[in-house]
Amino acid sequence: MRGEVIPEPFLSSGTLVTHIKGGRIPDFLIRELDVSRTLVEIESPAKQIFTRGKDRRPRSCVTQAQNQVRQWDQIIRGNPGLATIYPGIEYYKARVIIGRSYHPAFPLYTSFQRELASGNEQLTRVKFETYDVLLGEANRALGFFERMSGGFPAG
Repeated sequence: MRGEVIPEPFLSSGTLVTHIKGGRIPDFLIRELDVSRTLVEIESPAKQIFTRGKDRRPRSCVTQAQNQVRQWDQIIRGNPGLATIYPGIEYYKARVIIGRSYHPAFPLYTSFQRELASGNEQLTRVKFETYDVLLGEANRALGFFERMSGGFPAG
């Protein structure tokens, strides 16, 4: 329902981005229905997003994902030819799916969501979301399709 999904698009670094050899491969590129582009990185649902301490800092897996997106950005900005292969990619947004919405450092689901939202507000192009958010989107899409097919005979 989001648009066309392209698995494992190859972002060739070309000759302009010499410190990133070869290129990088995000898990997915989504050509959204509104002509925007989203690069998606899927991480493990078992990864914890925040530390357990009082300050609840993002874990190293979050920093690594941010660095990965930074490399995508350097490749895309340093290789204008990618726009002919993937039109509109120069205006991409990134979505990192990681962890779950439950975390032992947050006694309430809403406090976890507030902390994650606060972290996302600091980022302009990257959005971190949990598998629970992805599951909610899938359930809403399934409900939509069930409602749409409700008036049609089976077969």
